[in-house]
Amino acid sequence: MTLHLYIARQLLFALLLALLELFGVLLPPLVVSAVTRLGGVKPIVLLEYLPYMVVEIAPYVATVAFLVSVMRTFGAMREHGEWTAITMSGIHPARSLPAALTLALLLTGLGLHAMRSEFPALRRAQNNMQRQSVLEKIRALMPGQTSIQIGPVSIVARARTGNRFEGVVLRVADPETGKERRLAAAWAEATFEEDALKFTCTDVQVIEESESFYVDWLEVPFSLDKLWGFQPVDPDRAKYQPSSELRRRVRSGEVEGRRALSYVYEAHRRDALATTFLVFLLIGFSVGLWLGNESHVKSLVIAALLSAFYFIGENLVDALSMGGQLPPVLGAWLPTGVYLVVGLVMTGRVFRR
Repeated sequence: MTLHLYIARQLLFALLLALLELFGVLLPPLVVSAVTRLGGVKPIVLLEYLPYMVVEIAPYVATVAFLVSVMRTFGAMREHGEWTAITMSGIHPARSLPAALTLALLLTGLGLHAMRSEFPALRRAQNNMQRQSVLEKIRALMPGQTSIQIGPVSIVARARTGNRFEGVVLRVADPETGKERRLAAAWAEATFEEDALKFTCTDVQVIEESESFYVDWLEVPFSLDKLWGFQPVDPDRAKYQPSSELRRRVRSGEVEGRRALSYVYEAHRRDALATTFLVFLLIGFSVGLWLGNESHVKSLVIAALLSAFYFIGENLVDALSMGGQLPPVLGAWLPTGVYLVVGLVMTGRVFRR
């Protein structure tokens, strides 16, 4: 019992330290990514959006941190002679694993719950918040500026009072044909109606390629989503639905073809990712004893490389599964299965020493 408590304390401390290190390394890129996605929003909006990005990478960071903690714990035991004392006293190496196995099972259970139920809702909330922040930025219409570019729409005015523009030239580029439509107006007032930006123009000259004509009054509406290039969120996409719903819709025959493949693959991929804690326990245990108490940076780099190969393999089988070259269930579990075999072989070698 004393041995198990000691290992549990060391694991928990190493896990906390690894999480802090990883998030410390990843936080600056996350901030840059958030700024890139949201553009010139207020700092408070940026701070509200960051937790969603943290949640997005949390499953991957947690598995890597657990691998690092197992490597460091058993590496330190070997370096300090504790592992030698265990083996020399006749204790089977497997008896050193219950504490780590308990932690791995706990993290796997939490991961299964989060991946199956919580993360799809958080993904929807992240997408909605990103969209709303950009729409709010458009609604601000860059106060005081008389020259504005919003996506394919360009506005140049002689003067401006609030959202009322005087002496306006409005250019709209068609993203499909590349052609540009222009109109000149004495006055144009910008208003918002739900998710649309509308310009109400007076004394208007519409300039086409081959002709131009005049109208006294003209309304020019634009979809805000199209202005900023947002694609409407497809609520039926696999990543936005809980695993229970994915399985229900496949069983009921509501979906078929490529959509059904994506549902089956996503449901199993989430479970496979959550169970990597158990697989990384075997690999971290063996690599840690081989590595010893090396520097924290070296153990972090080795864990990152081991994890990178896993996630690269996951991306490869994702493409193969969605292309029909692999059954989706096999594709979802293949990287985990390969690492499981490697972990069992390596652990078996440790036990036979």
